[in-house]
Amino acid sequence: MRGFLITFLLSGAGGLVGVRVVAWLDQRYRQPPVSFASDDVAYFPRAVMLRSGAMALVAAWASILAAFLSIALASLGHSATTSVFVTLLGLFFGCASLYVAVAALVRCPKCDMRVFSQPSLPPYPDVFAGLTGFGATALRVTMRSQFRCVHCGQRFVLNSAFPIGPA
Repeated sequence: MRGFLITFLLSGAGGLVGVRVVAWLDQRYRQPPVSFASDDVAYFPRAVMLRSGAMALVAAWASILAAFLSIALASLGHSATTSVFVTLLGLFFGCASLYVAVAALVRCPKCDMRVFSQPSLPPYPDVFAGLTGFGATALRVTMRSQFRCVHCGQRFVLNSAFPIGPA
């Protein structure tokens, strides 16, 4: 058991170091393009993948909140909440893993940076419903089918059925 724990912690630390190295390389060797408010709104080419990742993140948030609610109900004496909690936890891990996979693959077509990554001080912060960064991007994609890249500021819509409004 002890060897498993050490291996688990080392692989987690290695993953975090790898993410930081890739982010550093992205910032160091890519010249960020600049967008202006007068630029035309563009259609996002990988809309299905972006929408599925955004919906997976929102579903993961909802399932973890529902899992906490089932814990609260279990503390009040409801015995049927154990299976609900396990189901919600499985849903959370499934949606979170889908989101992580999509977040690693989806990039902005203009600046070639990851749409769901957030630098510590984004040049074009996206704010929606009190959230900033990738959380605001996921909610805006899920609810309005449009978003603004936090790296270059380009506004995108996901399909032509929705009117192009302020992003």
